[in-house]
Amino acid sequence: MELFEYVSIGSGPNIPVDHAGDGCMVYSLDNKRGQIHLVVGDWIATGIKGERWAIDDDVFKKTYAELPVIPNYVAKYINDMKSSYRDILDAMHYLSKPNEISYYIEDHPETFARAWVDGYQVEEDE
Repeated sequence: MELFEYVSIGSGPNIPVDHAGDGCMVYSLDNKRGQIHLVVGDWIATGIKGERWAIDDDVFKKTYAELPVIPNYVAKYINDMKSSYRDILDAMHYLSKPNEISYYIEDHPETFARAWVDGYQVEEDE
């Protein structure tokens, strides 16, 4: 299974980034690739051994299924839970989660689960 993340410079959970002009460099855990140059709009694919590679947005959209779109507050909750080394069951049944997260999970359990496992896109603010 691969995890995909949309690059907005300086973001992404636990991905060390060096800024490089109009893009950034991401360090791959795969010694063969070393650093990967990314620009805003690229996708980062992470393989099962931690190896990473860049995928242009157009290529990604033509090749891979569209990721679920979730609100920013749900994305923040997922990142917070994962950075606390919690699994999806902990996150879904965490008693101290905000009410809006509880309501979202109750109304969109499949979307929440897929965002947790496959990655996600954050819906744009209006």
